[in-house]
Amino acid sequence: MGFGGGGTGSFSLPDHTHTATLQDGGSLEDLATLIDDVTLQTWVSAEIASAVTSPTKQLVTLGSTFSTTSTTLVDITGMSITVANKTNGKFVMSANMTSSALAINNASFAWSDDGVVGQDFVQHFSHVGNEIVTMNHVGDSDGQVVKLQCHITSTTLYVSAGAGSSSVLEVLEI
Repeated sequence: MGFGGGGTGSFSLPDHTHTATLQDGGSLEDLATLIDDVTLQTWVSAEIASAVTSPTKQLVTLGSTFSTTSTTLVDITGMSITVANKTNGKFVMSANMTSSALAINNASFAWSDDGVVGQDFVQHFSHVGNEIVTMNHVGDSDGQVVKLQCHITSTTLYVSAGAGSSSVLEVLEI
């Protein structure tokens, strides 16, 4: 009985013919090429590298204190990032801000992603003095600008910059 050995390229086995005689087709084991772990790891790493881009990070630190008396959402000047444009890419952002108001108040913070305002809205009750506001946001990496926005119901809201009270925006793009 004859059959093709199967496989492709260097992994092909030669055609075989068997008869009633035991092991007359010859040994298949001797014809196979073994691959050592270093060669296999090099090949796997190259395949993964060609399929996946390396993650990237960006960090923005607020350069000067921002203030607003707006009762509707406004961009926090200096707190925006242009996300990388990666096919099938995703990003996760984190904002850590020091905020304060002159009186007890309601303040709100939101993301503006791809021009869509008010995504991942955070509202909190402000006290007199500094407070830490932390927000996270996840989205598609398609080259858009992502901004932080805020508003306050009355008086003035401050988002602080500088030593001891900095505000930062960080993104990890995959």
